[in-house]
Amino acid sequence: MKTHLSGSSLVTPISGLLLSMATTCYGQYQYEQAVLVDQTARPTRAGHPEFYLLGQYWHAEHTSSHNVTVPTTVGGSATGDLGFKFDDTGLFGIGVSYNLNNYLGVTGEFNFGYPRYTVSFLGSSLSGEAFMHSGTFNLEYHILPGPITPFLSAGIGYLYLDSQVPSGPTSTYCFWDYWWGYTCTGSTPTYRNTFLNLNAALGVRWDIGDSFFLKGSIGSAWANIHNSANWLQTVQVTAAAGWKF
Repeated sequence: MKTHLSGSSLVTPISGLLLSMATTCYGQYQYEQAVLVDQTARPTRAGHPEFYLLGQYWHAEHTSSHNVTVPTTVGGSATGDLGFKFDDTGLFGIGVSYNLNNYLGVTGEFNFGYPRYTVSFLGSSLSGEAFMHSGTFNLEYHILPGPITPFLSAGIGYLYLDSQVPSGPTSTYCFWDYWWGYTCTGSTPTYRNTFLNLNAALGVRWDIGDSFFLKGSIGSAWANIHNSANWLQTVQVTAAAGWKF
């Protein structure tokens, strides 16, 4: 017995097979496209503690303290306005943070540096190099949930300044050391103080994969200088690279 297959009887199953393959491929394409577009499928910040290194360009506005009385070399005193001017400098530091969710995080940053300064008083001036240490404790708000987002930051902290100018005689301490024997060392007090520091900044953050991120920001800080002084305003441009855990 001979069986004859017409062209139409072959076309029907082949068409069904091609249609099934096309539907499967289209569905796979739609799934992959959704994964690529869906921001929630990207690495998340939520619940991750972080550690980062930072570098900072630091600029301070000129400020002054009014009606300051200082001792003179002849045993008397003089009263006048005391001016402060810091040179622009670079700072280095570290930061730690914790992301409460994809939008909100808490941060702590600690910076160190040695800016040069000039102090002016009644026509005279004194220049030197200060040691500066600052700490900030901020809330950081990420505007977008995705890996690239602008952010806003604001908080409170402190600014420690040591003029490294002696404020009194050197004190000497002597003690017995098991290795070196009888040893003496000296300590000279300096003019230094710690001030309340407020700050605010805006920037951009980029989460690269699951464990690495970069961010940069520009902001200002205001230190409450004592002795009837104007607030010391500073501008900082900061770049940071860090790790999520």
